[in-house]
Amino acid sequence: KRANFTYDNYTFVFSKSPHRSINTVAVPVKMSRENNNSSHPSNESAADGSDPTTESNSVTSDETVIKTGLFSEILLSFSIRRNLKTICDQSVGADTIPTVHGLRAISMAWVILGHTCIVAFKYSDNMSYRGVVEREFLFQTINNGAFSVDTFFFISGLLVSYLYFRTTAKHDVTKITRTKGFLSYVLQFIGMIAYRFCRLTSPYLFVLGVVQVSMKWFHYNSVFEPPAADHINCPKYWWRNLLYINTLFPVKDMCMLWSWYLADDTQFFVLGTILLIMAVKNFRAAASLMVMFLVSSWITTMYIAYTNQHMPNLDDPLALFDKIYDKPWTRLGPYLVGMIVGWVLFKTDCKIKMHKVTVTLGWTASVSL
Repeated sequence: KRANFTYDNYTFVFSKSPHRSINTVAVPVKMSRENNNSSHPSNESAADGSDPTTESNSVTSDETVIKTGLFSEILLSFSIRRNLKTICDQSVGADTIPTVHGLRAISMAWVILGHTCIVAFKYSDNMSYRGVVEREFLFQTINNGAFSVDTFFFISGLLVSYLYFRTTAKHDVTKITRTKGFLSYVLQFIGMIAYRFCRLTSPYLFVLGVVQVSMKWFHYNSVFEPPAADHINCPKYWWRNLLYINTLFPVKDMCMLWSWYLADDTQFFVLGTILLIMAVKNFRAAASLMVMFLVSSWITTMYIAYTNQHMPNLDDPLALFDKIYDKPWTRLGPYLVGMIVGWVLFKTDCKIKMHKVTVTLGWTASVSL
């Protein structure tokens, strides 16, 4: 205790003191560690003849928590202690699907590993050692790294489907849109698309501007040669990124090549939203369309690979990037499978009971693939 006030390092409060000339002071207090009925007065309290119990009560009775401002929140976002607590937090909410976090973490590590090896294989000095590494069985992880992104499409479809069905089960959408019939579905569709567009587009355009300026500067003022023609494509075709349709055009004209995933995911979200809204009105029709799109995606991918005589090539793993890798009609399958799994999780309340034989066969198939 200091100056008749309780000091700690956690919560800031305002408190009035009847024994000081200062009317209002900011005092850090941690209430859980203080005993208001403490019988051990401090030296300063004894010198003033004040009652420590009364003093403590006066501190706690008039306290008001100070809310941190915007500037403080910005500074705290760089706090190592605060971020470590958030990153290492293992608590799981009641509405959370814990498996999703594991899938996301493993897939992210897989994506980083694949991209690292692609760059290393192209620019390394010891290229002869690559032929030795390729003979190892674990190298299949790198060779099939393109499938790592499919996990994220699966997760997106799962969450969109699961959260939509759960929301419509708890709330009457017609009360939110204040309309009924076809107009209610249209407003619901517009609201979902607008929410996603506003949530993603602001930071997306910021990155687009940074890339356009930086790549143009590097091209004209640096010995560093950009690997893509962003300094040419971004000023001409930025609007394709804004509308999330850049994967519908040739890759040589694409601005920010790595943004293909965001474009495909947004296009899948539009299609998935239509199917989900249809499912509320006519589930069988929506399910039939989903199966039709799923099978069509498989057939399209097979046809493109067959007509182009595409074979897995370690020297150029992205040989058909412009025809297979980034195109939405070849990447749609995992997203639709995720939507189906999301519906199953909703219907079973995330409690799926499987026989040990089924679990064993599932794990065996997963490890084998």
